[in-house]
Amino acid sequence: TVYYSQSIAKQEIQKLAGGKDAVERHEMWHMKQAEEFRKAGWEITKENRSEYLKELCKKAKKNLDALGITQDNVSEISDYAYQQYQLGRYDETEAEYMLIYNRR
Repeated sequence: TVYYSQSIAKQEIQKLAGGKDAVERHEMWHMKQAEEFRKAGWEITKENRSEYLKELCKKAKKNLDALGITQDNVSEISDYAYQQYQLGRYDETEAEYMLIYNRR
């Protein structure tokens, strides 16, 4: 289940996020990421969330590397992707990439 704040329906939020339905599409990518881990045998729980995120970020970094996304060009995706890449949150960067890539 994915819950959204009602504020994402506001036009100014949608514009900041990258257009109509951008937040939903970004979050749905996270659902796809989680589903892939479940298929690989993971049960994602509150207790192992940090371990899951650590492994997810490792996998997302490999995916980004394969796509040619680096510290030097990640800002071309979005400011958010750049910020999250710097923090090591490659899962967020990957979701942003897929949001932009799937829009084209």
